Amino acid sequence: MEQTNRTILFEEINPDKYNLLSFITDDRTESLNDDELHEIHKWLEISSFEEALEKLEPVIYLALDSDRRKVLCTKRRKDCNNHIFQEIMSVRFDSSYALLIMLIGMLNQQNGRIDIENMPENLIQNMFTLPSIDKFWEDRNQLVRYIIAGQEKRACRLLQQIQDEYDQCIFLLQVFIDSVQNMLDSKKNTDENIIMIEEKQDQQVSVFQCSRHFYMESQKLTEEHRRKINQFMELHMDDKNIKNKTLMKHLFYMDDRNRKEEIIRHYEVFLEYYREILNEYWRYSRDLLESLLGIYAFFHQYQTNNKIMPPKMVIANIKPETIIDVRYRKKLSCYLESTNQKLYYKDTIWYAVLPKLQWYDFESENIRERFRGNGLEQNRESNSVQSIQVLSNILSEYKIQVFISPNIVRKATNRYIAKHGIDEWIELQKQIADRNHASYIYPCIPNFTLLPSEHTMYQLGKKINTSEWGEVIVKEEYVKIWLRTIGIEASYVAAGLMAACQCPGYLQERFKRNTNMELPGVGYHIMIQEHNKKTYSTMRMDVLRYDKEVRDKLEQKSTGIVFMPYQKGAKILSDRAASCLYGQKDCFSDVQTVTYIEREIRIDTQDFKSTLIKKFFQKRPGSIWESWSQNPEMVNAILKKEESMEYEIDEKNNTCTFEIVLQDMPRAQVVKLNK
Repeated sequence: MEQTNRTILFEEINPDKYNLLSFITDDRTESLNDDELHEIHKWLEISSFEEALEKLEPVIYLALDSDRRKVLCTKRRKDCNNHIFQEIMSVRFDSSYALLIMLIGMLNQQNGRIDIENMPENLIQNMFTLPSIDKFWEDRNQLVRYIIAGQEKRACRLLQQIQDEYDQCIFLLQVFIDSVQNMLDSKKNTDENIIMIEEKQDQQVSVFQCSRHFYMESQKLTEEHRRKINQFMELHMDDKNIKNKTLMKHLFYMDDRNRKEEIIRHYEVFLEYYREILNEYWRYSRDLLESLLGIYAFFHQYQTNNKIMPPKMVIANIKPETIIDVRYRKKLSCYLESTNQKLYYKDTIWYAVLPKLQWYDFESENIRERFRGNGLEQNRESNSVQSIQVLSNILSEYKIQVFISPNIVRKATNRYIAKHGIDEWIELQKQIADRNHASYIYPCIPNFTLLPSEHTMYQLGKKINTSEWGEVIVKEEYVKIWLRTIGIEASYVAAGLMAACQCPGYLQERFKRNTNMELPGVGYHIMIQEHNKKTYSTMRMDVLRYDKEVRDKLEQKSTGIVFMPYQKGAKILSDRAASCLYGQKDCFSDVQTVTYIEREIRIDTQDFKSTLIKKFFQKRPGSIWESWSQNPEMVNAILKKEESMEYEIDEKNNTCTFEIVLQDMPRAQVVKLNK
């Protein structure tokens, strides 16, 4: 088999794009043909992170109405089709998106020093692509000059240009908040910006050395200037196409009286609205960012120059919750019948990633505002235990090894595991993996923290109030926002590492002459002879060392894939299936080896014909059986020293039993013969 690491991801990246089930009609009960599979994989299969961005075109829609102070954030365009929103902003998560580039840069720099102290400010600045504030003030002040000089045509053209370029809610909020704060701050209230009069060709022209502090600047204008500017704005600001009229008026009208109390009131209202927008956007975009970073981490584990079997991923573009519906369950089974039950196996799915398992962290739910940075809130996307259990059972029926990880909560972090162990995680696993399917289920922990919660606080603006004598006081205390942590779930990393180990080129770079370049890595056992110190994750952990007591407990109790710090990355401490919960000792490589052997025999014997089975086990030069029996000392040998395989055909009951002994563990695999 040429590909033993094709992985399917059950995550909704872009609901407006094709998903796995949209290709399969409701009346289909049998498998798909090759052309239909090709069409599905044309749109959903990827070989790199960049290809995921190109095919799925992830996007977040931000619907805003600054006049009514409404905000809606969604991944579905149709959710925004409502008249109450004046502006719909689409933020595309493509290869040029600054925030995504910054986070990937952090991921790649984990081995070096990251300046996380300034990270919240950088996050805010890179969230949206906005115009230049300096350029806005230049254009705005040029407009004022045109109006005072009586150049109405020029003023009209420039005003239209300003509306086209700057009529964006988030941008105008930033300008407004910054300007009011600077205007009211006595430390910045200087006389450096004045009106100058110049004589040019016998004409008196008003020229300004303008400030960003528009209210302060307006006080330097004459009554006639203010009246002229306001009349022009009244005449042209009624355009129905203006999306943010209230903000635009505040930034362009020249006040002829002292309205500090009203200014402060607007400042407080719009500052709170700005915080609400950032909260909503970060809540939705963070979930999408973490999914995209997970896909990036999956491919990033494959670090080799000898790319013989690069990992592939099929993005189903659906949530596990979808499979609760029986209709969709049938569609999924139709697809898996086509990929994993046909004799050709060129489209076989070997692994699955099921992220965002719902795991409540009650201890952090009622954290007071001032301590928000120490907890991880529950208000994020997650998949119910029921949906993960149903989906993982279906996948296990098709012998797909399933990687499951909890959503980003405090109990799933490296720090918590290092201190408290994984007893709570083991209890949750019992709800997911039943005895019949547990051999193919691998709970993964801990998740990897990219940006710790305590470093996500951002100061939006200073608090301002008025004393009883009418004095404006700009405090040193700030209105704050906690953006909260961002991380990468362990299931992506575990699947990526195991997928990388399937490539003989990847193994050969780490084991030199001890790799069979003709075989995949299904027989590679990561937990023997300290192999985990040669094939370890590229992900760095924030707690860089576990105490021996914690390490011993993890080795004793671990099920699934458990990571622990190692050098400049993370090594696997356990690769046992969830069947360990029921007394079995299944490890990842043993389960995949048995699956691989059965599939290879099935192909070579045309669905288990007895005559061909007998022929398969004859030692003939160039045969599959011969290649499995040779070089048992290789790290990726299918059958290693002291491992064996025998078969027994029962003609009476029309069955064949394969007795496989791997790592001193006998396994009996019974199949029906094909007459």
